[in-house]
Amino acid sequence: MADPFDTTPAPATINSRLHALLNSMHSGILEIDANGALIHANRAA
Repeated sequence: MADPFDTTPAPATINSRLHALLNSMHSGILEIDANGALIHANRAA
């Protein structure tokens, strides 16, 4: 969660990309191997 008292604008950086990636992995949409290569994208998830 973002700090509600943090007035610094959050840029769309690697942090937001990583957060989206983690959400995707948690949802089972993406499967990634140990090397970080995309194995499978489950469009039905």
